[in-house]
Amino acid sequence: MTTSKRDTAYLRSVFKMNPINDSKKLLAYRKAYLLADGSAPVIADEGTAAERLELTSQRVDALRNQFWNFDRDELNRRLDELNVDEFPELAVAVDCMKGVAERWESFQKLASHPHCFPEFLDAFRAIAIAPPGKVVQMRHSALTDAREGSWRRSSREIRRAARLVQQKFPALAALERDWLAQMTQKHRRPTQPQVQSPIVAGGLKLLMVILFMSVMRAVMSLL
Repeated sequence: MTTSKRDTAYLRSVFKMNPINDSKKLLAYRKAYLLADGSAPVIADEGTAAERLELTSQRVDALRNQFWNFDRDELNRRLDELNVDEFPELAVAVDCMKGVAERWESFQKLASHPHCFPEFLDAFRAIAIAPPGKVVQMRHSALTDAREGSWRRSSREIRRAARLVQQKFPALAALERDWLAQMTQKHRRPTQPQVQSPIVAGGLKLLMVILFMSVMRAVMSLL
């Protein structure tokens, strides 16, 4: 059985508490540890800064993983409950998610549009709420998947979906202007090199030999 960093941070914190004097804090801290969906409060005055960062990061990640499963009111409530003032990088990530939450209705409309398909929508939504440290790689991966055929969609379909966001959903387009612009660019998918079968290759070689022998006979007859 392995112990994660989260488990270690939790154990270190609770071992510092007095079960008699800190019983309420122990219960609240255990609730924050057990409820990974972000519904439990974070105890900001317990543990080291590193331990608080670890638990708060887990809450932010848990909410990000469930982001698109909540309705707008529930999503806003959970975002407001996150206390990230102590951690600037997490604050940036949460502010980003709040900006996306403000466009929740537009994302719902985009999802129901006939020119929007699941692969594009999933990539766009994931990039929109991605952690700052991962968003560049996620953009690149989505672009590669689209161009190399992993989405199993034609280039025309992909460009049409990106243009749809640019033209019909300006508030969403503002989230990822450069990425959408790259999606609208024409790009030739790499073609697979043609491999000749052994039979065809052998037939060509035999034909060349026959032609060569015919030429040689014609030359010899002239001598």
